[in-house]
Amino acid sequence: MDNNSRHKLRGIKVNKATDTLDFGTRQQNIEEDIFNKVNLDKFDLMQPPYDPVKLSRIVESSGTLGSCIEVMVDNVDGFGHELQYRGDKDDQKKPDVIKEREDLRDFFKRVNETQSFTKLRKALRRDYETTGNSYMEVVRYNDGHISTLYRADARYMRLQIKQKEEVEVEIPLFRKGKTIMTKIGRKFRRFAMITSIANAQVRYFKEYGDPRKMCAVSGKYESELGKGEKIIEEASEIIHFKQGNDTYGIPRWVGISSTVLGIRDADYVNYNLFSDQGIPPLAILVSGGRLTQDSVEDLVAIFESRKGVENFHKIAILEAAPADGNIDDIASQAKIDFKPLPQQDDILFGKYIDSSEKRIRAKFRIPALYLGLGEEFSRSTSQNIQMIAEQQSFFPERKDEDELINFTLMHDLNATNWKFRTVGPKLIEGAEAIDAIGKFARAGSLSINQSIKVMNRVLD
Repeated sequence: MDNNSRHKLRGIKVNKATDTLDFGTRQQNIEEDIFNKVNLDKFDLMQPPYDPVKLSRIVESSGTLGSCIEVMVDNVDGFGHELQYRGDKDDQKKPDVIKEREDLRDFFKRVNETQSFTKLRKALRRDYETTGNSYMEVVRYNDGHISTLYRADARYMRLQIKQKEEVEVEIPLFRKGKTIMTKIGRKFRRFAMITSIANAQVRYFKEYGDPRKMCAVSGKYESELGKGEKIIEEASEIIHFKQGNDTYGIPRWVGISSTVLGIRDADYVNYNLFSDQGIPPLAILVSGGRLTQDSVEDLVAIFESRKGVENFHKIAILEAAPADGNIDDIASQAKIDFKPLPQQDDILFGKYIDSSEKRIRAKFRIPALYLGLGEEFSRSTSQNIQMIAEQQSFFPERKDEDELINFTLMHDLNATNWKFRTVGPKLIEGAEAIDAIGKFARAGSLSINQSIKVMNRVLD
């Protein structure tokens, strides 16, 4: 299969004259709620325990939940990455080691036509925190090397059950100071994305590491093709990031989804107070007579049609007639009294909203300071809060993701001397770093080059 066929699935054309890639439209437009309109059993696809489309809508309508997710996106994947040398120190200046580092840097600077690896990871993290799943699509050249990486929309990706037969694959294992290629048996699964309701079209993907060729249109492997059948478009691969150990990932906030929805309803009630004024501002009490019909109609108009902020403090002119109809008798004249009704002078459900927001932050283990809610914090307190958040929330997420990237992409990128590491924030200020460098230098435990590297990080 030539490069043009290899990349047809992604809408990528190969200019044969220059042997370069021309990137076009990669993924077809997908209708919302598409999986609710198509019978998944027809394609042997498993339904996720929670509808990813509905989960995304909840996040869109929730201020606190959306803010917590953005905090995770920015603090886990937003600081970029670095390459750490893991070989013999004496070999670090060798030309092949330096070339390997530069090749890796070039790849991660632009993993597709519009994104760096950092930007792609932030998009994947947003899916990961919203739906509990994220999917990275890996497209290869004809020779098997990785060409580009893309985000596959987590709302519309579905999984097939793992296949019964095992496939023998080679994996690298680091044993006794060196890398040993070891053969193991693995069970793979297919991934699918429905792209058309009218024609019930499905685009298939194979699991990352599956060495078999598969047709993206039929979902059949090369060995399953019948007489006269062929691979129309070769399927690309999917790396599945998920929360938890189930087949599908489950977002960490699902356990408090009722709390998230409760805050949204409470906010709507407060908004509705201004537009509908659920409690009238006063009551009109008539004694010794009755309101005229015109006055009654005016009151109805005020309380039913004159709603909204612009109609606050509207007045009404009322007329009343005595009960016996004698307007000359002073004793029998009608009296009109206005009795103010108690009004809500503050936000409704204020305590409920505050406690609910704390529960949401606790699910993500995010301090209030990260959401801009901290009003008075000393410098030392802020640093301690940042340190705790790093240890409890952000660093463990980075470490898990780095491990998966090193076990998958870095191996396929032929990285033998370097490993991938996500960078975190600077936890110490410039003055503190300079003081620490001075102490280490005086003790003879820090070289000039090491000091320069540290200061480059501190001073950006």
